[in-house]
Amino acid sequence: MTYDSRDPTEHRTSWVVVASATSAQIYARQKKFGPLKAVGSLTEPGGRAREGELTSDEPGRSFDSHGKGRHAMEAGSARQQLREAFAKSIAERVDGAAADGSFGSLVLIATPEMLGLLRAALGKNARGLLDMEIARNVTGADAETVAGIVDSERD
Repeated sequence: MTYDSRDPTEHRTSWVVVASATSAQIYARQKKFGPLKAVGSLTEPGGRAREGELTSDEPGRSFDSHGKGRHAMEAGSARQQLREAFAKSIAERVDGAAADGSFGSLVLIATPEMLGLLRAALGKNARGLLDMEIARNVTGADAETVAGIVDSERD
């Protein structure tokens, strides 16, 4: 018989991920209400580009299945594809760290759209450690401000 000998009140390292469509900051926290320490960041420079700057041409055209009509095919938004790819790269980074035990709990703070994309992209390991989600844009805020937001949500 095996069991976890750790004190259940002991605080495990938490990761706090703050993300938007263009950037993500990853912080670690050793104590429940302790300071945040930056442990990584990711950027997506194309996230601020206009749709026309991201595509090289117009969507393709096709014939109707019945009749002689032609119409433009639906082209997925290049910006949306960039956001999804960026969310996936953030999730891969977090999933890898979750798998190797770098943290024991996870807090996601992101714009509402990015939060949904991150939630969908997270793997089983990280999803199992997810402790809190905050739908709010705080990218650009300093670590102390982010810590205050997390702490106020815990109350």
